[in-house]
Amino acid sequence: MNGLSFSETGHGPPIVLVHAGVADGRMWAPQVERFAADYRVIVPDLRGFGDTPVPTQSFAHAADLRELADDLGIAGAAWIGCSMGGTALLDLALAAPDLVAALVVIDCVPSGYRVTDPITREGWAAAEAAYERGDFTGAATVETEMWLVGPAREAADVPRELRDLVATMLLASYAHGEGDEADPPRPAVDHLEEVSAPTLVVVGAHDQPDFKVAAEVMADRIPGARLAVVDGAAHLPSLEQPDVFNELLGSFLTTVYG
Repeated sequence: MNGLSFSETGHGPPIVLVHAGVADGRMWAPQVERFAADYRVIVPDLRGFGDTPVPTQSFAHAADLRELADDLGIAGAAWIGCSMGGTALLDLALAAPDLVAALVVIDCVPSGYRVTDPITREGWAAAEAAYERGDFTGAATVETEMWLVGPAREAADVPRELRDLVATMLLASYAHGEGDEADPPRPAVDHLEEVSAPTLVVVGAHDQPDFKVAAEVMADRIPGARLAVVDGAAHLPSLEQPDVFNELLGSFLTTVYG
C-alpha cells in the first residue's frame, strides 16, 4: 500500500473525493452521507493532511492517487477534487486517462497556472508569514477567511461551525509540517485539450478572482467540459452549499454511470 490514509464506504461504481489544501477528508462528510447508498465512496487524506503524515522523500499527489487506485483495484472511477485536489486530478487524468471515467474539478487551477491577482497573493503571503513565525492559529484564521469566506464577504456571513471545521483541518495539516512536493513533468495548463474524461468544472461565486478565471479557462479548453457556478459559496462549495453541490454531482454522475 502507498501509505495514504483513506476511508471507504458504500457499494457500486467507485467515486473518489480528494480534498482541498485547506482541508482534509472531513470536508466531504455531506457527500459521503449522500452518495454512499449508490456508490463506492473513497476519501483519501493526501500527504501532510488528516491522518497521512509527510514523507521524508519527494512525492506527487497525482502519483499517490494513481497508486491508491491500483492498490484498491479501482478502474474507471469518477474522481472529484477541490482546489489542490482538483489540480492533482487534472495531472492524474493526463497521466493515467484509463483510471478516470469522469472528472469533477472544483475551485482549482491546473498545474502550471500562475495566480497573479493581488488579493490572493497578499493572502498567501500573510498566511505564510504567520506560519513561519509559529502563529498557527493566526495562519489558520487568515486562510479560513481567505478561502471559506472569500474576498467579498464578512466572516459572519459563513456559519461559525464551518469556520471552526476549516480551522481545525488547517491546524492538523500545520502539525504535519511541509513536505517536498515534486512538480508534474507535464503542467496541465499546457495540455487541457488532452483531457479525455467527461468533465464538470465547479466554482463558488465568492471565490478568489483568479480561481473564477481559471474555471472559465478549464471549461473552455477541456473538450466537452461544463461550468457550474455555485451561489452562496467561496472556495469550498461542497461544504458550504452541500445540497446544491450534491444535486450537481448527482446529475453529473447519472450521465456517466446511468
